[in-house]
Amino acid sequence: MKAGEKVQDPSSGVEVIVVKPPSEDGFAIVAGDSVLLGKRYGCGTCGAEVLVSKAGDAHAECHGAPMEIAGPKSLPASD
Repeated sequence: MKAGEKVQDPSSGVEVIVVKPPSEDGFAIVAGDSVLLGKRYGCGTCGAEVLVSKAGDAHAECHGAPMEIAGPKSLPASD
């Protein structure tokens, strides 16, 4: 898996774009909770990030745990 790659789950229609790939295999899209369109999700274990491009009734998992919505990144001050 590499940055920019699209990963899709055909059964739920969920599609994500890999922003930062996981350090090892362990990423999956699993049926269950739903993901929100346009949100970034991150792994607390390895720092992997994905961006949801098509929402549906499934969620992203990394290392066997659901990925959490990533907070906004702060921009440097322009002073």
